[in-house]
Amino acid sequence: MRRDRRAVLGSIGTLLAAGCLGGQESPEGASGGSTPTASEEPATTGSTTGGSSTPEPTTEPTTEGTTGTGGNASVTPESALAWQSSFDADVSLGPAVAGDALYVGTADGNLHAVEFDGTVRWRTEVGGSFYTGPGQDESPIHADGTVYLASGEQTGGHGDDFAVHAVDAATGSRRWSSGEDYPSFLSLLAVAGGRVYTATSDDALSGEGETLTAHDAASGEALWTVEVGDAQAAGASDDAVAVADWGYLRVVDADGTVRWEDDELSEVAPRAPVFAGGTVLVATDRSANGLYALDPATGDRRWSYTDTFVNSLVAGDRAYVGGETVAAYGFDGSQTWDAGIQAFVETLHDETLYCARFSEGGGGGAVALSAADGTERWRHDVDAEIAEVVDADDAVAAVSLQGVPAVDGLDPSTGDRRFRLAGGDGRGPSDPSVHNGTTFVADGSTVSALV
Repeated sequence: MRRDRRAVLGSIGTLLAAGCLGGQESPEGASGGSTPTASEEPATTGSTTGGSSTPEPTTEPTTEGTTGTGGNASVTPESALAWQSSFDADVSLGPAVAGDALYVGTADGNLHAVEFDGTVRWRTEVGGSFYTGPGQDESPIHADGTVYLASGEQTGGHGDDFAVHAVDAATGSRRWSSGEDYPSFLSLLAVAGGRVYTATSDDALSGEGETLTAHDAASGEALWTVEVGDAQAAGASDDAVAVADWGYLRVVDADGTVRWEDDELSEVAPRAPVFAGGTVLVATDRSANGLYALDPATGDRRWSYTDTFVNSLVAGDRAYVGGETVAAYGFDGSQTWDAGIQAFVETLHDETLYCARFSEGGGGGAVALSAADGTERWRHDVDAEIAEVVDADDAVAAVSLQGVPAVDGLDPSTGDRRFRLAGGDGRGPSDPSVHNGTTFVADGSTVSALV
């Protein structure tokens, strides 16, 4: 769930607007002409706990054409539009690239797996509207041929009928669903070490009163639960999970034993804690603003930079941090470089670090830096408070414009704009996803593929 960057940096006197990216690495061209419509039959409605599954969905795809997008979005130039696919309800999850498919959840409770050429692989009903509540939800996550996701409904300020689901990525058959009588929202936090981690949350944000649950990834059985607060974000390794809630940063063993907790580092910046280089790396904001490396066994601080860093991206053997400046650090705490620009780090691809630049005057844009030494390769300025670079791939870097309901597709080598998709009906399009040079964006009930 997005956090407001104006609030994040407000405490250090910097003006900017929204945008963030989930902390754990997301598990993982389009053909022109046709505009397939999702139409496969759903699996039998119903949810089970601890391993039983619903029947497989039947497959009856169609290739009916569509005209225009559900939200009346417009694309310029029109030649950038490879295909569009319309659904029976508004898109409320994705489009998200995970594994070898594009996943789209719609407000009628259906999850769709879509090939990258627009062909619908399958559709299955999981229920709920994919509302994720106040916690940071990582749905969908693809691991070992299974797609994991959480879904449920919002009733006033409360969650209703939330469950976590495991769906076969090839067939759409639901392997298991696990849901209890949650009086609140349920978020999918991470999948690691054969366990699926979920957490409850509600609108009364605090450091207690919620539950962290580990499920067996194969059967859905709840292995253990631990009391936590409303989770902001989490990162997992094969033998532990680090959860930052609105009161504590906790590391919990794979067997449910709480290793340690820290009440000073609970306010994590937009990305989650990461296990890397034999440490737990976390960038925090507000009172404990900075980048911290912690001993994963004890929570002791190995090193820290208490500067104005408010988000981080761990890739390879480095941690890239952003905020008042963009800089790179080794896992031993040594600084590799400092670019000296105000920006948020967003994604790393082919040794290029893509960042969302901002200025106190309200301008913004995307900037590409060399991951090796921080030198600027190009920048793309926009007439908006901030641009969020959400992904990058072999041919396109996609930028979501805050304050302007549009998505720009950029040439990753030059920063030149290839296309713009402007949202319709006063709404902005969804965050885009990118795969092999194609950008996928939802507007209303329609997903567009742009090149």
